[in-house]
Amino acid sequence: MIFLNYYAILKISRNASKEEIKRAFRALALKLHPDVNKDPGSHENFIALNEAYLILYDDEAREKYNKEYDNYFKKTFDAEHQRFKDLHSEDDTDSRE
Repeated sequence: MIFLNYYAILKISRNASKEEIKRAFRALALKLHPDVNKDPGSHENFIALNEAYLILYDDEAREKYNKEYDNYFKKTFDAEHQRFKDLHSEDDTDSRE
């Protein structure tokens, strides 16, 4: 599963208020709306923007998103850290031979 960073999509900090979320969404919606923005992918970008707004503006959904996002990246970080440690332990074994 891939998690989108809704804070990055809205260009806001993680501790943004509801008012900041709404203001950021409205400003970006005016720029990214497919009727205005004819760039390829503008429709998909606008869908992601709407999704980010809906999740982050709702307190319960935002709390759940934050927990799942943190958990996802903790697992990813832990897996990368273990892989790094395994690589170095192999290097240590090779250097002793």
